[in-house]
Amino acid sequence: DSSGIAQFIDTLNSQIDVVAYAESNEVFPELHQDPPDDPDYGLQWGLNYPVDDKADINAPEAWSITTGSSNTTIGIFDAGMKMHDHEDLETKLLSSNNVSNANNDNGHAYKVAGVAAAVTDNGKGIAGVDWHAKLLSKKIKGTNTNNALIAERIVSAAIEGGIDVSNSSYGFPPGSNPVTVHLAYITLHQLGIFSTASMGNASGNQRQYPAGWVEHLFAVGGTNQAAELYFKSTTGDHIDLVAPGGTGDPFDSNDIWTTKDNDGYEYTAGTSFATPYVTGTAGLLLSLNSSLEPIDIEKILTLTAEDINFLDFPGYDIEMGHGRLDAEAALKMLQSPNQLYQIGPVTGTAGTA
Repeated sequence: DSSGIAQFIDTLNSQIDVVAYAESNEVFPELHQDPPDDPDYGLQWGLNYPVDDKADINAPEAWSITTGSSNTTIGIFDAGMKMHDHEDLETKLLSSNNVSNANNDNGHAYKVAGVAAAVTDNGKGIAGVDWHAKLLSKKIKGTNTNNALIAERIVSAAIEGGIDVSNSSYGFPPGSNPVTVHLAYITLHQLGIFSTASMGNASGNQRQYPAGWVEHLFAVGGTNQAAELYFKSTTGDHIDLVAPGGTGDPFDSNDIWTTKDNDGYEYTAGTSFATPYVTGTAGLLLSLNSSLEPIDIEKILTLTAEDINFLDFPGYDIEMGHGRLDAEAALKMLQSPNQLYQIGPVTGTAGTA
């Protein structure tokens, strides 16, 4: 087995008088060498930005390791999505009984879903971070919802919908901290579901929920093409990391190009759209190791984040957390010679070597 081979190599390398070096003749999997053929891929600087490699998440390098799995399901907790024909979402979107309504907040959920997992390499539209993950939409924000209904839909996404990851690109009003909804996210965490949440766009240090429930959600802020903090990105000591979120003033090609309602595409900006970069990357991690617990994914993402503002704020800080998402580095943590040690189903990772 692999541990026996590693021990044998160590034994050989200890014989320095007769052995120059010893290593395994590792066979690497076939890599995805070519960029996806989606015509708008070149507009998606958050995935790959040749001008400044500190601005993007290193998606092409990550895809050389894995492009995801259709066995993964991402829950989009947002304004709801209708079951309709969108060329980049129609084969991904699973049915739900609470999203077929016209009031979907200007397609907010569609924009989030496209960043995380638009159909990729299909010769149409854009590329998603996770090429193959399924999408389950639950209407959380907007009219005709309340805390009890929100909590019910969150839990049902796990129990009935079988989600593996959840994305919450919404926030309750300042000062609102609904225990009923928090308990629903605790349930997700206990079921082994990794949950992301957007920090919000309040342009200052503020704790908004659900991102503020630090033990059960992974909070994401936004950055721009210059690898600087998106000017509206909320800050605080509960932030975990940042991902591309656009400029937002005005909306232009510096923003995030993604899917929208009515089978189209548009530019948008905000931490809402930074968050699904992390959600999609979590899906990629699960495609390599489906037994990862939320704490495992959290540690992998924070340990591998790139500290792009280290000159001003070395290490963790309240603006960018642990740094900018690096999808390639995160996936490499699950490759040899690294080893993952788990000490329990919820407590997760003891350490990596």
